[in-house]
Amino acid sequence: MERRASGPNLGLVPLLVHLAATPTHFTLLPADLPLPAVPGVRVVPLVDPTPLYVWSLVWPKERAPEGLPELLSMCAELAEKHRWLEYEPSRDWLPS
Repeated sequence: MERRASGPNLGLVPLLVHLAATPTHFTLLPADLPLPAVPGVRVVPLVDPTPLYVWSLVWPKERAPEGLPELLSMCAELAEKHRWLEYEPSRDWLPS
């Protein structure tokens, strides 16, 4: 099976329409993303355990972008509010 992890971003609805038309394709989306109803698309929550995704910010050491401290602070606040960095082994799954 060929894996494809890239392509043009035409928005959520065109993606869901494409998925409905191509039953062998799938995508992973955030659990709290509101999805429009598209016939032929099925949502399967990943639970027990729930995958815990690692999100990172990457920039060159030599030249950190202007406003980086403010961005990092805002990301840390959102991460705490939305449980992005909270790891509970009995509930979350991380690949080895």
